Amino acid sequence: PLKKHILQVGLFTAGKNQKYTFELANATQDLNIQYHFVGNHCWKENCKISDEHFSLPNCKIWGERSDVDVFMSCMDILVFPSTVELNPIVLIEADSWGMNIFLNNLEVYGGKYDDNNNVAFMTLDLEKDKEALK
Repeated sequence: PLKKHILQVGLFTAGKNQKYTFELANATQDLNIQYHFVGNHCWKENCKISDEHFSLPNCKIWGERSDVDVFMSCMDILVFPSTVELNPIVLIEADSWGMNIFLNNLEVYGGKYDDNNNVAFMTLDLEKDKEALK
């Protein structure tokens, strides 16, 4: 309860941009934030995600799960720095849970999240995004 819990859900691919979330986790080690990653990570090397990333003390790697709803029911923020998408269901699911969403605002979303009070847009600039998480 003394920490904020941030969730990222998705298959580890370059387009899902988990590497950025690991970089953000590294930059926010001084904050009481715990990052949780749910998704198959068999392609983590293709994303330039190293074992160093996986061993950050404020990161928990859960692997592929069938109970993502349990994670969404108790997390503070869904982080979604994806750079290539269509209409990801994880955003719809997180929104249905009333979760706060920290999102890379892609043109393909067509402004769908612009007026959502639970959504904040990231910049993919570590310092600016760290300040936004504070």
